[in-house]
This record gives sequence, C-alpha cells and structure tokens, in this order.
Amino acid sequence: MRHHTLDVIGQVKGRGLKSAASLSFHCLLRSVNEQTADTFGHFFTICWCLKNNHIAYLQFREDAMRNFLLCFAAGCVGGVIYCVVMWLFSRYGISQSLGVSLYGSVAPQWMYPRIVWGGLWGLLFLLPMLTSSIFLRSFVISLIPTFVWLFIIYPFYAGKGFAGLQLGLLAPLLVWFFFWVWAFASVVTLRLAR
Repeated sequence: MRHHTLDVIGQVKGRGLKSAASLSFHCLLRSVNEQTADTFGHFFTICWCLKNNHIAYLQFREDAMRNFLLCFAAGCVGGVIYCVVMWLFSRYGISQSLGVSLYGSVAPQWMYPRIVWGGLWGLLFLLPMLTSSIFLRSFVISLIPTFVWLFIIYPFYAGKGFAGLQLGLLAPLLVWFFFWVWAFASVVTLRLAR
C-alpha cells in the first residue's frame, strides 16, 4: 500500500538516518520483510529509495573528487616549498655544514618530478587521522615518504646505502626534516583551501 510505504519512509527519517544510502537500505529491507504490503507499495518504495540513493551517490562522488584534487594540489604546493627549502639549504651550505651531501636546485627538470611526487604523496592526507593538530599530522604523514626514501629508494635504487648513510651520518634526520617541511606546507595549504 502507498500509505504503508510512506509510513516506512517516515519511520526511517524519524530514526535520524540522514543519509540516502541508509534510508534506501532500510526501505528495501522493510519492504522485503513485510508480507502484507502489496506489489505497488514495494515498487514505490524501491523506486523512491533508488532515486534518493543515486542523488547521495552523486554527492559522494563529487565530494570524493574535490577531496582528491585538494589533497593532490596541496601536496604539489608542499613539493614546491620542499624544493625551495632544499635549495636554500644547499645554497647557504647548511646541508654541507651538517656533513650531508644532499643538494637541491630550482631548475625545472629537478623540481618537476619532486612536485609531482609531492602531489602523489599528498593523497595520504585523504586518510582521516590526526586532523585536529597540524604539527602532529604533518609529523606522522612525513614519516611515510621518509621511510620509503631511506629504506627503499636510497639503498635499492640510488645506491646510497642503508638509510642513505653514504650521504652523511645526519642524512636520515635531514631527509625527515625536508619531508616534514613538505607535510607541514601541505597541511597548511589544505586548511586554507577548505
């Protein structure tokens, strides 16, 4: 019955189920489990639920794409700042005074891959963790690319030894610092963009 169907929808809304997905799921379960409802009532309930579920799906897809693009763009901004800070450390001899052979540049061919990788690493900000503290979130997120560089890229692909120690004894600390700068700049950019 149409009255029964509207009653089901009213009950679900009254329970505080705000999302169309949960409303649709409850409507479908209720209409399948109720043996007294007629065929038109089932059809009306299913059509109403599918229509609203489609709207919720489109809204979810739009929000997901917006978050994806924001995180990628924030990671790219962080990548630019990472490159500039690394170049400044090289230019003013800070890296060399620490005994570390890490050099930065502002040449486009050096910056471009680091900016793109910064954007890809920026997708880590899609993870819903530690969103309340900028410093804690940037610290934790920076550890992930740092570990990848120290324990995968440097020893196996760049030939710089375990944890990049051939670059200098303080290389792991400096690599982490540069990635923390990237993560902090990315988090600040995300906060400003939202």
